[in-house]
Amino acid sequence: MMKFGSLFALANLILGSAAFAAVEPVAPWKPHRQPDWSTVFNDQVAAPTTVFETSVAKNRVQEVLTDPDNRVDQAFKVPRPLIHVSRFWARVYSQWTSQETVIYDSHHPEVIYDVLDHRELVMKGVPVGKRERVIQAALQTRLNQVRQILKKWADTVPAGQKPIAKTALERRVLSALSLSTHSHSLAQSWERVRVQRGLRDSVARGLTLSNQYLRKMEEVFREFDLPVELTRISLVESSFNPEAVSRLGAVGAWQFLEASGREFMTVDPRRGIDERKSPLKSAVAAAKLLARNHKRLGSWPLTVTSYHHGLRGIWKAKREGWKSDRLWSEFDFCNKDSSMGWASQNYYAEFLALSHVVAYQDIFFGNTPVPSTKSVIFSVVPARQSALFFAKKSGLSINEFMKFNPDILNTKQLLPAGFWVVLPVESTDEDLLRKSLRRYLNADRPRLSLLSNPQKQKSHRVN
Repeated sequence: MMKFGSLFALANLILGSAAFAAVEPVAPWKPHRQPDWSTVFNDQVAAPTTVFETSVAKNRVQEVLTDPDNRVDQAFKVPRPLIHVSRFWARVYSQWTSQETVIYDSHHPEVIYDVLDHRELVMKGVPVGKRERVIQAALQTRLNQVRQILKKWADTVPAGQKPIAKTALERRVLSALSLSTHSHSLAQSWERVRVQRGLRDSVARGLTLSNQYLRKMEEVFREFDLPVELTRISLVESSFNPEAVSRLGAVGAWQFLEASGREFMTVDPRRGIDERKSPLKSAVAAAKLLARNHKRLGSWPLTVTSYHHGLRGIWKAKREGWKSDRLWSEFDFCNKDSSMGWASQNYYAEFLALSHVVAYQDIFFGNTPVPSTKSVIFSVVPARQSALFFAKKSGLSINEFMKFNPDILNTKQLLPAGFWVVLPVESTDEDLLRKSLRRYLNADRPRLSLLSNPQKQKSHRVN
């Protein structure tokens, strides 16, 4: 069993690691208030031993992707053309931690040249800053070595001949190349060497954080007649981090930009409201967007991908001649004619991988959290009043109220009449949520004035 020199450093690691890097790294997780570390570590999923003492075999990941127990909707079975990339991301999410770095071929993720393991630094309690410097130095050295081997072979080995491996690392690189589903020139392999940090601890954290919301988000998606697996997009986007902010300004667990957020929610930080930060309100917005996109695209792979790539880009490509027999070629990294970039080509496979990892989380993370059974309801603010006043009138502490309403940025500022909030209730009857959700969907909500001089938004993530 591992012994950790610094529990606080490990807590920062689990609760502060970046979100999924293949899509777009987001800012480190910033809690609304100082988290209770004991709560996190009492949950077996996020416990240090569960996160870092991994024993997940590669063939176990492969088995889960076949969904042997039928835990995943038939619409999201892993198709044969995406099996290798889905398997890679499933290993990233379930097997490798943030202290393990994978060096691989970006176009053929089945080709894994090496995995650098620095979990020993965590066991010894090495400070985060020093640990990162050690990791980066070791990674750069090994990355250069792998690239130099491939470049040397590309320059010296005649086309069609097999390189001769003399060192242990050369034998490892040559063995990895042999796993490629089809051959490429060594020059191409040299150019496509990429690195990926493991995300097992991010997934463990996301499962713990989403515990009180996941079933409720599933109820929201059922109301829109959408498969509940789509709620896992919030884990792909941000590790279910309501405080996540991307470099381009996408906010919340569902990572809406300001412009796209305003299409479905109230986004006016100047007036103290940003509903992108509400896990449930942004889940409603995501459900509306996905339902709309699926109606237009008629394909779940394209609908899921559109959440990252944007509807306009997917719709234009489909209108210009996509056919069902050509669909998977668009996700082929070696297809130079694909209309999607590398990150968009990965997105659906990431979603499939994470959906299966979540469905079989008992295998990958041990005993899973018991979902919160208490229901919540959407409730309307009848007259202008502050969150402090409304919370007190509702019999809630301000901390309890803000846990479900992080979209209210200023608890003393007056909320407009007709503004909707989320309130916890003692009942376990989810029908209360469904009834209040329908009222929320049918209500005329107040439209706050837009920010003055809004900047033109870049197309990113959700549009």
